[in-house]
Amino acid sequence: MISIIISLIVAVLFGFWGYGKKLFPVWAFAFNVIIAVYLGVMLTPAILKPAGEMLKFLGAYTNVTVMLAAAIIYFVIAQFLSTKYLTGGVLKKSHKFSLSSYSRNYKIFPPLQQNTAVN
Repeated sequence: MISIIISLIVAVLFGFWGYGKKLFPVWAFAFNVIIAVYLGVMLTPAILKPAGEMLKFLGAYTNVTVMLAAAIIYFVIAQFLSTKYLTGGVLKKSHKFSLSSYSRNYKIFPPLQQNTAVN
């Protein structure tokens, strides 16, 4: 019962967070969260096997710590990359794309020259 309440609270919080955003950044965030949780759960045994003795000082919290560390490391990297390269997070909100400004900045289409030939 408590897990359902926690899930609903988290869902409402993320709903309010994503309300004013466009669809693609919200889906990229959700995808990153899902993959981070999956990798955290699946990589924990693979990390604990070779590093078991080094992590004995964590005691009963070894599994949880490794799982959270793997998930957080992946999430931070994936969210940074998807925000920067996929969702246009580096652009200002007021940025509007137009072909004329694009061509002016990157010299794709040179400006039209007026014919000033003298007869």
